[in-house]
Amino acid sequence: MSKKTKKQKPIKRSRNEVAKIRYQMLREAGYTVDEARKLRYQKLDVSDVKIKDKKIVKNRKYQQILKTLKVENKYSNYNQEMNKVKNDTVYSRWGMLTQDKRYKNKTAEVVQFIKKDMKIKGDQAYYVMWFMHTNNLSYRQTKEQLMTDSNFEKYRKVKGKRK
Repeated sequence: MSKKTKKQKPIKRSRNEVAKIRYQMLREAGYTVDEARKLRYQKLDVSDVKIKDKKIVKNRKYQQILKTLKVENKYSNYNQEMNKVKNDTVYSRWGMLTQDKRYKNKTAEVVQFIKKDMKIKGDQAYYVMWFMHTNNLSYRQTKEQLMTDSNFEKYRKVKGKRK
């Protein structure tokens, strides 16, 4: 016999409460005070985050959102830094970022964050990074697009199966 569970409705919060939660999460993800202040009104679903005694309860949903924010912050910092760099190699822009000794480690560091967050292999993480780089998308936008892409889903489902 299975238990019937009630699906809880998201708690209705005021705009200020939502902004405070977003701000706290952005700060914990590593954004500066100014960046967090500017981003606190941008779209970020915090309806499942619980508050107890005016403090955020750090449950699984909170950790998932925070992990995504950390990767997004890491990528945006990396992207801002790499956009300033002039391509002085024979490689394409992406080739320079992944093959040149000066930038290879920084790119690999961001790829490792993506790999851990999405629970994918290294090659797939580089593909995600390339997709973000070539289409000039944020991490959240890329994640949404790739999760609906049948080609990318095919690689996620195969994991250990042989044909």
